[in-house]
Formats: sequence, C-alpha cells, structure tokens
Amino acid sequence: MKKTLVSVMSVAALGCGLLTVSSAWAEEPQQCRILAYTPEQVGAEVDGTGGRQGCVSSGVVRTSLMHERTLWDSELAFRSGDVTNVIWTATADCLSGSNNYYTETSGPGGQEVSSITVSYSC
Repeated sequence: MKKTLVSVMSVAALGCGLLTVSSAWAEEPQQCRILAYTPEQVGAEVDGTGGRQGCVSSGVVRTSLMHERTLWDSELAFRSGDVTNVIWTATADCLSGSNNYYTETSGPGGQEVSSITVSYSC
C-alpha cells in the first residue's frame, strides 16, 4: 500500500512572525474492486469466497458458489448484501462424485468476476 507525505504549512504573523510546519502520512485511495477466489474443499463442504475491497461507498454485492454443468450452471450457495467492503464465504455440501466448482461475485453497475474452475471428489 503506497503512502504519500502530506505537508501542511501555516504562517501566522504575531509581531515577529511564527512558522509552523506539520507533516502527516495519508493513504492514497485504493481502487474499488470485486473479488472471487478459487473454491476450497473443507471436509465434506466446498467454500466459495469473494467480496469487495477498496471501496468508499456501499453497493449490493453477491458472492455465489457455482456448480459447473454441461447445459447450465447452478448456484449451490450465496452471500449477498448492501456493503462497502466485505470478504465472505458461501458454503455448500460437496456433491457426490467428481464435480466442478467456481466462485462468482457480482457488484453494483453490472460488475462480475469468476474464479477458475476446480474439480473435487466427494
């Protein structure tokens, strides 16, 4: 995280004059972005983690754990809400047999990001 030195100088004249110099570190604003991490198998469950970071205003965010299928994908679990910044996890039971999973996160303004697809056997 980059930081920028901000100097504030104030001058006040009280007969002979006075100079005050003050310095403070201020963080540069981060870029608001949505995230979708690769799902992880934890025992008999699969976790899809995602969210939103670096934002200063709130917006509706939805993180879904997806099951990749031949004709259409299905949503197994989701977390959703009107948030500013959040990292959360959608958890579902691991499906019987070998299956493909990915995490998908959507944000305000139609933003959408997906993780890579992974295969787990349960």
